[in-house]
Amino acid sequence: LASESGEVTVKLVRRQTPGQPPGSRGNPYLAFNVHRRIDSVDGISMEPFEQKLLLQDVPISEPLGSLDLERLEQGLSTADAGSYLCLPELSRIHAVVDRLKQISEEILVANSQDGRLFLRANTDDVSVGSEFSNLPVLGEKASCEI
Repeated sequence: LASESGEVTVKLVRRQTPGQPPGSRGNPYLAFNVHRRIDSVDGISMEPFEQKLLLQDVPISEPLGSLDLERLEQGLSTADAGSYLCLPELSRIHAVVDRLKQISEEILVANSQDGRLFLRANTDDVSVGSEFSNLPVLGEKASCEI
């Protein structure tokens, strides 16, 4: 494919699970939608279309206990992955998301290996986003303070 771009959309949703009474609120999930936009194949321009690569609902559970957090910290310190982006304070992300959700129900999230996090809301008329830059990258450039 000669020309394509990909995006990940994450939504907070509620889903009914088997055994729940009808009319109940359902359980919270993060719904991930990974897709890419294709506008040419082998250099030949064509009408753009979106190809869905992944649809995944991830249940949200209770907060983790201290033992679970310690196990995750140990796994993080011994993981042999390319890089992990250390996120800014949750309050900073939350402030941006609160503003963006006024524009769209969907907020696009992307990151780069050089320490940048992007949040963006799109409508037919406008695209508004925010970038967090110079974030530490665990594994290659820096370590996160946990």
